[in-house]
Parts: sequence; structure tokens; C-alpha cells
Amino acid sequence: MPAPEEHSVSELYQIVSDKLSPQPCASGSSRLLLAQPGLKAPADVAVRYRHAPPLKSEPHHQSRIFLSRWKQESMHAVRYPYLCCVLEGEADMRLAFPAKRGQIAQEDHNYQIISLHPQTFLMIPPGVLYPDGTQVHWERQPKPVADSQLFWILFLPTGVFCHSCTTHETKHTCQDDIFVPDLQLPVLVEMMIDELRTPGSEAIQAAQNLLNLILLRVRRGLSQLNRIQTRQRKTQARRSSAPLSSAMEATDRCNTLMPANSALVERACNYIRSHLNQPFTIKDIAECLYVSPSHLARLFQQEMGTSMMRYTRQRRLDSAQSMLANTELAVQEIARLSGYDHVPQFNRLFKQSHGMTPTDFRSRHRQEGKISVNVNE
Repeated sequence: MPAPEEHSVSELYQIVSDKLSPQPCASGSSRLLLAQPGLKAPADVAVRYRHAPPLKSEPHHQSRIFLSRWKQESMHAVRYPYLCCVLEGEADMRLAFPAKRGQIAQEDHNYQIISLHPQTFLMIPPGVLYPDGTQVHWERQPKPVADSQLFWILFLPTGVFCHSCTTHETKHTCQDDIFVPDLQLPVLVEMMIDELRTPGSEAIQAAQNLLNLILLRVRRGLSQLNRIQTRQRKTQARRSSAPLSSAMEATDRCNTLMPANSALVERACNYIRSHLNQPFTIKDIAECLYVSPSHLARLFQQEMGTSMMRYTRQRRLDSAQSMLANTELAVQEIARLSGYDHVPQFNRLFKQSHGMTPTDFRSRHRQEGKISVNVNE
């Protein structure tokens, strides 16, 4: 008999394949909404408002996932985007929109209640408070609530967590989360949120296309996990059933964590390389990756052997060197395109790195006929 997690991977794959992936491709078969104040919903999606009690102060617990918890209303806010889809039945989603991300002022206010029908997708941006899963997703009378099934995707910097939950005869059950590694999914969901915030039918279509791509990549990832687990079951069946030693368990945990850390550093490098002509800080990069600046700086130093700012400076100077060698752009323009607004600063840093000024480097390069520099190496 398969282990619970293995069975969940197979089950989630079937959900995405049979109930999600084919549906958004058909015109008008699904709805995609963004959880935001004054949510504009289709006519068949009811949006109501309910008075909420003031937030009682609770001890602050630092978490890499949660921003805040509102226990008295069974709600919480997380640091990452969350996508919900109603597969069967109906569900009521309670939402609160704080002035500051994840924090609600201790005063009376209202929250929205959205009634969702099958094949409705709700995109919840970071910081928005929503139900924490301890209660059924139902805010209407009469009760008992209608049976329903929901599918959830939590987008992390290195992939997504997926799970489904069901309500049957007032009992609410959540499955365990399954992690699907994929560096592109966080990028795609950021693009989708941006399109949903943009007015116009073209933006809606673009968001729908991005949703299709997200679901296809999640399905592919679940399929790969299913094949891996099948191979592991066959391998374990041929081996002794004795448990792993503590040393082997520690090594396995290390091998599990390292790819996630490496993926964060890789995304930080990609951010730096794609923003060389713009000013940015470590905080800007960390917010894009949904991690703390100190955590990201520590990982970057450990894996790259240098700080993010030194890495950024070197990539900018490499970019400038390539433009000096291969273009006729003025030094002032090259400085600007390399992220330096002040030419004297650019000249000083370039001389520190190359032992000569940008003008001298260009002249010597032309005299000696050196080959061009590839800044992507």
C-alpha cells in the first residue's frame, strides 16, 4: 500500500490533469479573480461585506511563511502569492485587506466575503488575510454546508506547495502539502498578478494564458515526482527495510535543502544581471524573492564567496567593458547603461578594477585588436 504522501502526489496529478488543466483552455469555462479591495467580480460571483471585530494583540512570532495570524477570525496572511480554485461545490472566501502588508489596525473595519462557484480561480497576493483552513469555507445559511473540493497552490521562490481540501457534511479536511520544485513558477505568478492589476481585456487574456502555463508546469512537476517515487518504491522493495543511520538522514536533509538555497542565489543573480542599468538594493532583491535581506545576503556570501553588492559591481563593470570594446557609445552613456549616474564614480571604479580609465581601455583595445568580452560568462 503506498505511503500517504505518494498517494497524494498521484491524486494531485489527477486533479490538475482532469479538473484544472483542460478547463482554462476553453473560452469562458473559468474565472480568474484577484483578491484586492473593491474586487470587481462577474455577476454570478457574489461579493458581500461583513463587520469584523477589532484585532486583539497577539505575540509576534517570526516566520518565513506567515506575516500575521488573526486567530479570533480564523484568518492569516502569508508572505507569498496563493492561488485557490474551486473544483466542486461552492465556497465562501473571507478576505481582509490591511493598510500594511499582513497587519490590521486595532479598530473596527469590514472584510469581504466572496462566494465562489466551480472553476473559479482566486489569486491572493502576499499580505492579504484569508481563512486559515481550520473552518469550513461557508458563510451562508442554511447549514449544513454544501460539499465542496478546493485546490491550493502556494508560490515560493523555488517552487510551489500544492494541496487540496474537501468539505463533507460540515467536516473540513486538508491534505498534506506536496512541494513541486520549479524556478519559473514564482516568475510566472508575479507576471499574472501584474496582468490582473492592469485594466483591459488584453490583460485578462494574458493573465489567463499565464494561468494555463502555470497549471501545465505544475502538472509536469507532479508527474515527475510521481515517477521518482515509483522508482524509489521499487528500489526500496529490493533493499533491506532497516532504517537509515542518523548520518545518512542528516546527509539526505542537507541534499534536500541545498537545491532550494542554490535556487535562491541563482534567482538573485538573474535579478542582478537583468537590472544592471537600474539602481537597486539588497532589500529590493529580497522582496522580489520573498525572503529577508539578511537571509539572502548570508546565502549569497556562502555560495558565491562574495557579497551581492560586490557581485553587482563586477557585473556592471563587465557590462561596461563589453560596451567599451564592442560599441561606439560615449563613456557617459555606457556609465548610465551600467547603472552609474555619476561618470567620475564610474571612472574611479573602472580604473580600480582594470588598472586604467574607460577611455584608455577603449583605446588600448582598439590598438591591440582584443577579442570582445562576453558578460554572460
